Amino acid sequence: MNLRTVLWSRLTLGVLSVIFLLLYTAQYKKYRSNYAYLSDKCSKLMVHSGGLSAQLQLLMERNHRTEKLLTDLRAKYDQVMIGNNEKRKNVQVQWLTCKETLKKCLAGVAASEKQLNGTKDTNFQSHFLQCQTEVQEFKKQIEQLKGEAKNISIIKSECEKLLINSQVRLMEIFV
Repeated sequence: MNLRTVLWSRLTLGVLSVIFLLLYTAQYKKYRSNYAYLSDKCSKLMVHSGGLSAQLQLLMERNHRTEKLLTDLRAKYDQVMIGNNEKRKNVQVQWLTCKETLKKCLAGVAASEKQLNGTKDTNFQSHFLQCQTEVQEFKKQIEQLKGEAKNISIIKSECEKLLINSQVRLMEIFV
């Protein structure tokens, strides 16, 4: 090997070493800047993740309370509906009883009227007055039962409105 080739090979090796060193430092600076950027992003996200976790926990608690409230409202609604159904059945039974008694009383009046027309019995007048008082009492009971039936229907509609409102609130919370 001659001196010239050795010189050129060393010169080439030196230039390649300098180029490699320049490329290495450029890549290292880029790596450091990316690392600093990602480190900064990570710290910001860590700060925000605590807040998001608290918000998520708050939403979970609200959801739990809303579900519990909805369950309670449904239970109350069911109890009110059962009570209303029982009251309605009682009102219907009382209505039918009053109706049957009224029919019997009217039949007694008709029979007494026939008897009066036939024999002019004095007992008829007392029986007739008694039937009239019973009819008036039954009319009063019928009016009371109608009022109770109206109150039951109002309570039922209010319970349905409460259930619908609670379902709307639940949907608003989730939306």
